Amino acid sequence: GQLRRCLSWSRRLQTELSQSATGASALYIVLSSDRTSTVTMAPAPRPSDETDAPLSRSFKKLRTSEDAADTSFQLEDGSIVKAHSQILCARAPFLYELCKDCTPSHPTLIEGVEEEHFKILLDFVYCNEVPTKWKQARKIVSVANRFEVEELKQIAESFIMDRLDMTNAVDLAIFAESHSC
Repeated sequence: GQLRRCLSWSRRLQTELSQSATGASALYIVLSSDRTSTVTMAPAPRPSDETDAPLSRSFKKLRTSEDAADTSFQLEDGSIVKAHSQILCARAPFLYELCKDCTPSHPTLIEGVEEEHFKILLDFVYCNEVPTKWKQARKIVSVANRFEVEELKQIAESFIMDRLDMTNAVDLAIFAESHSC
């Protein structure tokens, strides 16, 4: 059933790609609840404006120095990551709700997320920073989806979709459906 639908989707995707002359740089795939799919070409998200660089550097320094951090997360491997609740409140309300009653000495437990991926999420929350190399873009989609950081999820999805081809279309369609992409 599902594999047949994915193969059918893959054939439709190949047709869409061969017929497209839009010059768009990103491919978005939407799987609806009735398991039908649509393929849409759209421009990739624009990078941050360079005038934001000083502000971004300040927030990066705040994040990495953890000065004035008033909350913390304990990851499954035991590592502790400190954060600032007001920044989370403004940029990641779901994370804020998880930790709003916690302190740096009494962290919120986060299971199933590696420190590297959680720090990538926080780097984005603090200063819109995204990795230059996406070795684990699927993990970033998963973490961003879990903690409802939609913009990071969309950027990671775009990165994955830019690498879509006939050899990985079925796998990516299954991944997309399981992560509400």
